[in-house]
Amino acid sequence: MYVLQFLAGNFDAGITSEYRLLCSGELFNKNVLTFDYHKSEPSRWLLAKPFDLRVVSRPFYDYPQELRLVFSCPAYVTKHTEQSSLTFPPDDDIAKDIAALLTVFVRRLVTVYSKVSVDYRDLPPSMKSGEFAGPYPLPIANASTPTNWKRKPISVETSMKGQRIIDHNPKPVPVDGHILSAKLNSVPKLDNPEAYLRAVRLYTEAMRVIEDWPEMAYQLLVYSVEAIAGAVYKDYRPSRTDMINTKSQVARHAQELNVSKEDAEGLAVSACEGMSWSRRKFKLFLTQMIDGDLGKADDLFVDTKDFTPTLDKFETFLNAIYDGRSGVAHGGNAFGDAIRLGMGPTIPARVSHEILSGREFEIPPVCWFERVVILVSMDILAKLLSHLGERIRHLKWLANRKRVERGWLTKRAQKCLENARSPLPNPHRQIHESGGARLPGVGNRGSCSGDSEERRTPFFPKRT
Repeated sequence: MYVLQFLAGNFDAGITSEYRLLCSGELFNKNVLTFDYHKSEPSRWLLAKPFDLRVVSRPFYDYPQELRLVFSCPAYVTKHTEQSSLTFPPDDDIAKDIAALLTVFVRRLVTVYSKVSVDYRDLPPSMKSGEFAGPYPLPIANASTPTNWKRKPISVETSMKGQRIIDHNPKPVPVDGHILSAKLNSVPKLDNPEAYLRAVRLYTEAMRVIEDWPEMAYQLLVYSVEAIAGAVYKDYRPSRTDMINTKSQVARHAQELNVSKEDAEGLAVSACEGMSWSRRKFKLFLTQMIDGDLGKADDLFVDTKDFTPTLDKFETFLNAIYDGRSGVAHGGNAFGDAIRLGMGPTIPARVSHEILSGREFEIPPVCWFERVVILVSMDILAKLLSHLGERIRHLKWLANRKRVERGWLTKRAQKCLENARSPLPNPHRQIHESGGARLPGVGNRGSCSGDSEERRTPFFPKRT
């Protein structure tokens, strides 16, 4: 997983590669003050570090939106086995994983379309001129087939009050470069960065096929949760009573053979050795991490709150989802047509038939479970960095204070600064003086919030 080494800053710059990414949505820089970001060139600059990312589509709202990705990495890496070795440039792998991480952080499908150019830095002096000078261009016209969501149509709603135009495409996403950079830099510092990245890859694959193949997307989303849950609860072991209940048939059969109750229960516990407990880990991870954000309006898919489970039935539907995944994977069964609900502005006829029949959906729509995954499993960094916005405002306050001391601000700007609130206390001084206190808004190691000790996750950046 070379992207982890890249984000951690452990790679030397041997080449500089440029890629074109396709975004099934619209991204813009939210920190640029403008009346219309479509006509603002600075709004195209999304990120500077750890890589350069900007919008190159013209017009701005072209679909899919085209992004330019530029980063530096080693010219080659080598993999060794007992019988062979392989040497190759890691930039393709890094670009794919960057696109996957962006898909998670902006919740819009971002894919790699083509590699545009590569600039070799370690060339001999005799080769730094002529045909080898500057970036080496690569063909892009037939490089690959574009992968993006289909553009949805616009509806015109006519009533006695007039006409209303409804755009069913994903809403534009404002990007804060400071927060996005902090999330990316925090990925290698997680306790289980490999598991997190595997889950990100599975989530991205699910988003690729969620429109055309929702049943496969459902399975990939379940696998994504299992990738994280398996790492979080790798040492999980249920209670003795639960293991006895799981293997109750073993204990009952042993008692029929005149084995004592205590020995029969011991046999049931021994029969549980080697079990992965995947279902329990899946349910435990989601139920402990779910919060009230699931009930808020969705900005990507059509709102299906009238056909989705409430929190009081959350665990029941998790069992149904896991049973459905097992039935599809091992028995070739189907999730049902109802999982397509919410994928677009219209309702398929088969789904309408199930709704009018009055039967309650056994498995909720795939767009609902996708939101569960993004809120619970993929948005861990956003929750852990909840203090970041406050910290950025504090740094801006300090920067403006220095400008006042040097006489760089006008009197009106100085008056506005004086009316601002006082700066935050130094968090590093808090940690030193209190012997282990955390940053504001962040709980102890392994927790998502400073106010709760029960909702725990190991995805906390290691303190250095």
